[in-house]
Amino acid sequence: MWYAEKIELIKNIREEWDNEEYDYSTIEVDGKTIPFKTGGSGLGSYYTVKINGETISNHHSEGYELCTKYNYQSSICVCGCEGCNSGGYLLIRRHEKSIFILPAFDVLDSVAEFNIKDIEDMNPPDKWYVDGILEIKEPFISELKELGLLFFDEIPEMSEQELNMLLEWETLVKNNGFTNIIIGYCMFLDDIREVDMIYPETKERFYYARSYKEFIKILTGGTLPKFISFDTDLGVGENNKPLPDGLAAAEWLVYVSGFDLTNLKFNVHSGNPFDKLRIESLLNNHIKFSSEKV
Repeated sequence: MWYAEKIELIKNIREEWDNEEYDYSTIEVDGKTIPFKTGGSGLGSYYTVKINGETISNHHSEGYELCTKYNYQSSICVCGCEGCNSGGYLLIRRHEKSIFILPAFDVLDSVAEFNIKDIEDMNPPDKWYVDGILEIKEPFISELKELGLLFFDEIPEMSEQELNMLLEWETLVKNNGFTNIIIGYCMFLDDIREVDMIYPETKERFYYARSYKEFIKILTGGTLPKFISFDTDLGVGENNKPLPDGLAAAEWLVYVSGFDLTNLKFNVHSGNPFDKLRIESLLNNHIKFSSEKV
């Protein structure tokens, strides 16, 4: 189990919502992103939060028809927007004096069903498989109330079945029992090629970034991939002017993103040996320096 230690209200990254009728805010708790429904009052019906770095939104894909106003989704589309994809679903419940952010126990009947990973699943974010279920205590419950994101008395009480599933979940996490789950995701930066052209045998989950701009949009407000595969040349724009390339993306990671890259794995799959070396040198030197500081 992990616990909220910091709440920060941040601006939502989804620019296309700026002119919509709903307010849309984002909150960060301990670096994780999670949303709390206001029901049309306070900060609005749609928003995203971060709790300990986990990004979670209450704007679901249309296919998730079983959700209530206290269900949330962490999945972010390759376009960088919340709510486009299915998956990453969470459920909010209260028990005694705490709030718990659970896997979608209201959708699946047993914990065993969460030990399957596919594209259209109901599985929670990776952190729930690694660290267990999120518990929010005071003073952070009061802080959420003051922000207008949470009405404690309206949150459903945890049922006996949900409590039993919580205990079973925590036992599996402690014993590394989720054997079928691949933790983390990978990113493939390339304007033309497909993942299987470079990694024909991979079973990893890759997100595509077809441009420097898309690369930045996906990672801004999200989590760092466990592996990034870089191309160097990312095409040309108007007047045949080269677009920002893989090196520019690597430089953004190092100098702008704020991510801890110490454990980042990467590959440069470009056939351009000069630009390949430049990206490798930049990232390897930064990772080495960061590791020595720790």
